[in-house]
Amino acid sequence: MISCLNCGNSLTINIDAKNKDFKCKDCYEKYELFFEKKILKIIHKKKQLTFFITDLSNCDKEFSLKNVYEMYNKGYLDCIKLLNSKYNQSDNCWELSVNKLKEKISQNIKLKINNILNSNAEVYECGSCMSNYSSQDALVNNYSCIICSKQLSLKNNMSEVDDLKKNLLTLETNWVTSF
Repeated sequence: MISCLNCGNSLTINIDAKNKDFKCKDCYEKYELFFEKKILKIIHKKKQLTFFITDLSNCDKEFSLKNVYEMYNKGYLDCIKLLNSKYNQSDNCWELSVNKLKEKISQNIKLKINNILNSNAEVYECGSCMSNYSSQDALVNNYSCIICSKQLSLKNNMSEVDDLKKNLLTLETNWVTSF
């Protein structure tokens, strides 16, 4: 379990993307959130958690509202509706449970590994121009590349599976010791 460095409770961060304010839900200790390509960084003083989220498309360097919306749509964030009695309407409160985020990323990696291993479709690739072909397209073209006419070979997905397993192992082991 990943806990807040100040209060020791399970780390859930309240997100105010407009004001760039990220605080622990329980003790209001400040954290910083940054995106670098598809890597989300949670920083507190000199401690840092980093993780790679593959299924996000628009990642700004500064954590913005569009990042919040996309993370919510992908299931990484929760939206809590709070009644604003002053204006008789509800306000959105965005929460990032770091432990839930860890589980969600682990599930996505495991699902991707299973999809690759259970896929019965053969994929052929050209060693010269790196074009990929389905087994039917390769057969129609006599197992030669349409672009450069080189011979096609069966693509081995085990290197991708090995990389995903390494990412999963890193995620599982480094989360406890990182923060």
